[in-house]
Amino acid sequence: MKRIWLFDLDDTLHDAHRSAMPQMSVAMGQFIERELGLDQAASDALRRHYFKRYGLTLLGLLRHLQPWLASFHCTVVSIDGSGNKHNCHGECPGQIIPQERGSNGFGYDPIFYIPGHKATMAELAEHEKNKISHRARALLAIYPILEKFSYSAL
Repeated sequence: MKRIWLFDLDDTLHDAHRSAMPQMSVAMGQFIERELGLDQAASDALRRHYFKRYGLTLLGLLRHLQPWLASFHCTVVSIDGSGNKHNCHGECPGQIIPQERGSNGFGYDPIFYIPGHKATMAELAEHEKNKISHRARALLAIYPILEKFSYSAL
Protein backbone atom coordinates (compact mmCIF):
# COMPACT_ATOMS: atom_id res chain seq x y z
CA MET A 1 0.00 0.00 0.00
CA LYS A 2 1.29 3.46 -0.93
CA ARG A 3 1.92 5.67 2.12
CA ILE A 4 0.79 9.29 1.80
CA TRP A 5 1.39 12.09 4.31
CA LEU A 6 -1.14 14.91 4.22
CA PHE A 7 -0.61 18.16 6.07
CA ASP A 8 -3.77 20.18 6.36
CA LEU A 9 -2.44 23.73 6.25
CA ASP A 10 -5.75 25.48 6.93
CA ASP A 11 -4.73 27.58 9.94
CA THR A 12 -2.37 24.95 11.24
CA LEU A 13 1.07 26.37 10.65
CA HIS A 14 0.44 30.08 10.37
CA ASP A 15 -2.14 32.74 11.08
CA ALA A 16 -3.85 32.79 7.72
CA HIS A 17 -6.15 35.66 6.87
CA ARG A 18 -9.70 34.74 7.92
CA SER A 19 -11.17 35.43 4.49
CA ALA A 20 -8.89 32.80 2.92
CA MET A 21 -9.76 30.03 5.36
CA PRO A 22 -13.00 28.76 3.75
CA GLN A 23 -11.37 28.49 0.31
CA MET A 24 -8.30 26.76 1.77
CA SER A 25 -10.47 24.28 3.64
CA VAL A 26 -12.46 23.44 0.50
CA ALA A 27 -9.26 23.07 -1.55
CA MET A 28 -7.69 20.77 1.04
CA GLY A 29 -10.85 18.65 1.13
CA GLN A 30 -10.88 18.36 -2.65
CA PHE A 31 -7.20 17.43 -2.67
CA ILE A 32 -7.76 14.64 -0.13
CA GLU A 33 -10.78 13.38 -2.06
CA ARG A 34 -8.87 13.35 -5.35
CA GLU A 35 -5.57 11.91 -4.09
CA LEU A 36 -7.03 9.25 -1.80
CA GLY A 37 -10.12 8.47 -3.86
CA LEU A 38 -12.52 9.40 -1.05
CA ASP A 39 -15.92 11.01 -1.15
CA GLN A 40 -16.53 14.23 0.79
CA ALA A 41 -17.94 12.47 3.88
CA ALA A 42 -14.92 10.16 4.11
CA SER A 43 -12.53 13.07 3.56
CA ASP A 44 -14.21 15.07 6.33
CA ALA A 45 -14.08 12.03 8.64
CA LEU A 46 -10.35 11.59 7.95
CA ARG A 47 -9.66 15.25 8.73
CA ARG A 48 -11.66 15.02 11.98
CA HIS A 49 -9.74 11.87 12.95
CA TYR A 50 -6.36 13.57 12.50
CA PHE A 51 -7.57 16.71 14.23
CA LYS A 52 -8.60 14.63 17.29
CA ARG A 53 -5.34 12.68 17.24
CA TYR A 54 -2.82 15.44 16.62
CA GLY A 55 -4.59 18.69 17.35
CA LEU A 56 -4.62 21.59 14.96
CA THR A 57 -1.02 22.64 15.30
CA LEU A 58 2.41 21.66 14.13
CA LEU A 59 3.32 21.17 17.78
CA GLY A 60 0.45 18.68 18.09
CA LEU A 61 2.08 16.57 15.39
CA LEU A 62 5.39 16.71 17.27
CA ARG A 63 3.91 14.84 20.21
CA HIS A 64 3.88 11.77 17.97
CA LEU A 65 6.73 12.37 15.52
CA GLN A 66 9.89 13.39 17.39
CA PRO A 67 12.55 14.27 16.43
CA TRP A 68 11.24 16.07 13.39
CA LEU A 69 13.94 16.98 10.89
CA ALA A 70 13.15 19.95 8.71
CA SER A 71 14.73 22.43 6.33
CA PHE A 72 14.08 25.96 5.20
CA HIS A 73 14.47 26.26 1.42
CA CYS A 74 14.83 29.28 -0.85
CA THR A 75 15.18 29.55 -4.61
CA VAL A 76 16.36 32.72 -6.31
CA VAL A 77 15.88 33.04 -10.05
CA SER A 78 17.44 35.55 -12.41
CA ILE A 79 17.06 35.92 -16.16
CA ASP A 80 19.92 37.46 -18.10
CA GLY A 81 19.67 39.71 -21.15
CA SER A 82 19.66 36.68 -23.47
CA GLY A 83 16.71 35.14 -21.68
CA ASN A 84 18.77 32.46 -19.92
CA LYS A 85 17.28 31.49 -16.58
CA HIS A 86 19.55 30.90 -13.58
CA ASN A 87 18.19 29.07 -10.52
CA CYS A 88 20.13 29.05 -7.28
CA HIS A 89 19.04 27.31 -4.13
CA GLY A 90 19.74 27.72 -0.45
CA GLU A 91 18.93 25.33 2.36
CA CYS A 92 19.11 25.60 6.12
CA PRO A 93 18.67 22.19 7.78
CA GLY A 94 17.45 21.85 11.35
CA GLN A 95 14.78 20.36 13.58
CA ILE A 96 11.33 21.40 14.73
CA ILE A 97 11.20 21.43 18.53
CA PRO A 98 8.09 21.43 20.76
CA GLN A 99 8.94 24.50 22.88
CA GLU A 100 9.29 28.00 21.46
CA ARG A 101 12.64 29.62 22.24
CA GLY A 102 13.91 33.09 21.44
CA SER A 103 12.36 36.32 20.24
CA ASN A 104 14.52 37.38 17.28
CA GLY A 105 12.40 36.16 14.43
CA PHE A 106 8.97 35.31 13.12
CA GLY A 107 7.01 32.36 11.82
CA TYR A 108 8.84 29.11 12.50
CA ASP A 109 11.99 30.75 13.91
CA PRO A 110 11.20 30.06 17.61
CA ILE A 111 10.70 26.32 16.97
CA PHE A 112 13.36 25.83 14.25
CA TYR A 113 16.42 24.46 16.04
CA ILE A 114 19.87 24.52 14.43
CA PRO A 115 21.90 21.71 16.07
CA GLY A 116 25.27 23.12 14.95
CA HIS A 117 24.51 26.37 16.78
CA LYS A 118 22.63 24.77 19.69
CA ALA A 119 19.94 27.44 19.24
CA THR A 120 16.71 28.18 17.43
CA MET A 121 16.69 30.70 14.62
CA ALA A 122 14.90 33.09 16.99
CA GLU A 123 17.77 32.80 19.49
CA LEU A 124 20.45 33.75 16.97
CA ALA A 125 21.67 37.30 16.46
CA GLU A 126 20.71 38.87 13.13
CA HIS A 127 24.28 38.68 11.77
CA GLU A 128 24.43 34.94 12.60
CA LYS A 129 21.08 34.27 10.93
CA ASN A 130 22.25 36.18 7.84
CA LYS A 131 25.22 33.81 7.47
CA ILE A 132 23.31 30.52 7.68
CA SER A 133 19.77 31.25 6.50
CA HIS A 134 18.32 29.63 3.41
CA ARG A 135 17.85 33.08 1.88
CA ALA A 136 21.46 34.07 2.50
CA ARG A 137 22.73 30.83 0.99
CA ALA A 138 20.56 31.25 -2.13
CA LEU A 139 21.68 34.86 -2.57
CA LEU A 140 25.35 33.92 -2.10
CA ALA A 141 24.92 31.23 -4.74
CA ILE A 142 23.46 33.63 -7.30
CA TYR A 143 25.82 36.54 -6.57
CA PRO A 144 28.58 35.37 -8.99
CA ILE A 145 25.98 35.12 -11.77
CA LEU A 146 24.64 38.60 -11.05
CA GLU A 147 28.17 40.06 -11.08
CA LYS A 148 28.45 39.06 -14.76
CA PHE A 149 25.36 41.04 -15.77
CA SER A 150 25.82 44.40 -17.48
CA TYR A 151 23.57 47.12 -16.16
CA SER A 152 24.60 49.81 -18.64
CA ALA A 153 21.09 49.82 -20.14
CA LEU A 154 19.64 50.86 -16.78
